[in-house]
Parts: sequence; structure tokens; C-alpha cells
Amino acid sequence: MAPHGKLSLQWLGDTLTAYISAPMNGEGARLIAEEIRREVNSKGLIRWKRLLFFSPNALGGPEVCRIAKANNEWCFKNGCTAGAIVISSAPQQFLYGTCTLNYKFFKSKHDGLLWLRSQ
Repeated sequence: MAPHGKLSLQWLGDTLTAYISAPMNGEGARLIAEEIRREVNSKGLIRWKRLLFFSPNALGGPEVCRIAKANNEWCFKNGCTAGAIVISSAPQQFLYGTCTLNYKFFKSKHDGLLWLRSQ
């Protein structure tokens, strides 16, 4: 199956901002995770933060959720100290799930950035 999902990345100082703007399937989620890992590795920061922004139509099934959780864990094992996840719907939060890592969900990019600055 062809990969689905769109990602754009931008560094704001030590914060990697990832915009996911389309529905994803497993192949697309894997490519997105690989792109995030390449970007983080190329930057060479010891400590960094992450702002993840989902557009309203950025959803995925169980396979996408497993890949997203594994990528989240990879980020924290590779220098990420805090993550703000901006969601536009309750299903996105449910699909992304919960864990013990230092990340929080927000309804606005502004609130997410404010929280990241405090971490």
C-alpha cells in the first residue's frame, strides 16, 4: 500500500516542531518516524524538546498508534526532555494514548510552546 501522511519539520531553537497534516497509514507513519529520527540525528543536540501538531484530519489506526508511541519513546531515549502535543479532537488524544514520559496534550500551539519553555 502507498504511504499516507504529510509531515513538515522546523527547528525553533532547541525545539523540533512537527506538523502532521493528513491521515496516516502504517507505511506513512513509518516514513514520518524515520524522517523525524534523521532530522534529530542530523541536528546533533544532546537535549531538545518537541512540539507535535496534528491537523484535524490527522488520524490513524492501531498500527499508526503503535508506530507513533514507539517513535515517541525513541525521541525520549535520544535527548528529548519534553513534548507538547497539540490536538484538535478527543479521538487524537485517545489514539495517541498515555504514558509516563514528560509530554502533555494541548488545544493550542501557543499553550504548548509556553509549557515547553517552562520545562
